[in-house]
Amino acid sequence: MKIALIFLCLALLHLVHAKRPNIVFLLADDQRYDTLGVTGNTVFDTPKIDALADEGVLFEQSFVVSSACAPNRAAIFSGMYNRSSGVRDFSADFTPEQRDQLYPFLLQEAGYYIGFIGKWGVAATIASTMEPYRKRFDFWKGLVGQGHYYTANRQERHLTQVMADQAETFFATAPKDRPFCLSVSFKAPHGPWNQYDRRFAGELDDVVIPYPDTLNEESIAALPSFMRTFRISLNGASVDQLREVHSQFVREYYRLIIGLDEAVGRIRASLEAQGLSDNTVIIYASDNGHFLHEWGFHGKWLMYEPSIHVPLIVYDPRLPAADRGKRVDALTQSIDYAPTFLEYANVAVPEHMQGRSLKPLVEDRVPSDWREDVFHDYIFEMYPGDIPKNIGVRTDRYKLVRYTGPRPQYEQLFDLYKDPLELQNLIDDPAYREVVRDMQRRLSRYRTDLVDVAPDYQEYVNSYEVVGIGADFPDAEIDLSTVQTVGQSFIAVTDRLRHVEWRWPFFIAHYPERGVVVRLRKQGPRGDLLAEVTIPPNEIYNLNLSRAHFEVAGLTPGEILYIEFEALGILPARRAGLWRYSEDVFKPGHLYKNGEAARGDLPLSFVFHQAKP
Repeated sequence: MKIALIFLCLALLHLVHAKRPNIVFLLADDQRYDTLGVTGNTVFDTPKIDALADEGVLFEQSFVVSSACAPNRAAIFSGMYNRSSGVRDFSADFTPEQRDQLYPFLLQEAGYYIGFIGKWGVAATIASTMEPYRKRFDFWKGLVGQGHYYTANRQERHLTQVMADQAETFFATAPKDRPFCLSVSFKAPHGPWNQYDRRFAGELDDVVIPYPDTLNEESIAALPSFMRTFRISLNGASVDQLREVHSQFVREYYRLIIGLDEAVGRIRASLEAQGLSDNTVIIYASDNGHFLHEWGFHGKWLMYEPSIHVPLIVYDPRLPAADRGKRVDALTQSIDYAPTFLEYANVAVPEHMQGRSLKPLVEDRVPSDWREDVFHDYIFEMYPGDIPKNIGVRTDRYKLVRYTGPRPQYEQLFDLYKDPLELQNLIDDPAYREVVRDMQRRLSRYRTDLVDVAPDYQEYVNSYEVVGIGADFPDAEIDLSTVQTVGQSFIAVTDRLRHVEWRWPFFIAHYPERGVVVRLRKQGPRGDLLAEVTIPPNEIYNLNLSRAHFEVAGLTPGEILYIEFEALGILPARRAGLWRYSEDVFKPGHLYKNGEAARGDLPLSFVFHQAKP
């Protein structure tokens, strides 16, 4: 009797597993919402992706939690807001404990065969940071960094085609007795845009590409000055100059999406050929949007709609015919994807995940307590004065954006019903006073309720004073294998220093064998030592944010301080170094090499505690 019962339980367990759907997650890179036929694009055709929406469910108000690829990809993997996971830039990584809770590995633990193709994106600036992930996947074709559309050895097949090839291989080789989850993270339509698939070189040549409604002098002049002079803004170029390149850039961007559309069709055809299509849920999304020169901007990073509004399609072949082709207008965010995958797989969603499953919305069961707003959080700063850091909240109608870098902080309020192009800042309009207060309360709730494990100190204006060196991209580097010590003098703003922050430059492609010691002194290179910390080798790599934590009290505001960097032992060339300005850009301080004054400055940030009243 017991043996029979065991066999019955095993049979039931096998039946449950057999009914669990396969999951295919297709993630575009930099594809904005309005670049599909189903979302209103009439310039070019996307028949394969449109068909996926026509046979599935299109989410019309789908937003990212951060308009930068690495932080938003971290949110997708973890189901968590970036300030809670701690992954808020391009080099921060998940902790070993967090890795176990990422959606692929939770599915793997539940019996799924898991595969990954393409751009991993989280702390993937050097290969060694990806090793813990590569080893865990059953099928791995991940890329370090961005990857390349064409290589010296691969001139005939575009990377988008290659990824579709790899997906076909996965479907053909995946075990037949287990459900699978394949995540395909495309490079397209990310730049370089002129490296679209050459087969589409003639596409759109005769199509007129209109200028954005906000690519004009009036719209740009209405922006605050700090938003007209940073790295992705017009920044000294003229509107006419940008218009000269606009049409060609947009054609190239669209051609990359044409290749993406073809790949989606191939992936669906492969599922059909392998007999897998009837039990495979497909989710299509993008890691963030992209400006097409609105307000003179290129890239993403900001909280304007072209940057944060992305396509989201869920296709479930088991849906009744009456539920296909629906459009859902509930507010969704990228933290919702992981819980969605888990619910489709009948896997319990961990309590720490802050997103919510979209499966009820797909099935026309919108929960009564579904969210009424979405939160955005972007703080990556390659050097002080880089792209303005911003946080904000968006409802169905209103959007509040707070730029945390300027002093004082700057806010925008847009009424998206009346002003969908986000041209009129209503933050000081008396008619919107109550709306402003409501939106500020909503933003405050997110900032209070979400644990901030990797704070941006500029956000906390009532607690910290932040002084940064530089406002333009550093034009030089210092290799710590060529000098013994490098230092920078600066001035105490308050009586207590908390951190000194900086980012390591691009050239660091491998961890150094030894760390770097950072010393804080009074006056200069030969001043009294106040504090000393060591940055370990595994924290020294491309674009990683480092913080020398000092917590030195009893300073006299206005006195000269000095920070000094020294490699521990002899380092090979280009294993550790610092950004540098070759000219003097910081009047209150000076650069030193080996204890002697030199031209230039180091792009550092100094975090002081606010002076007590």
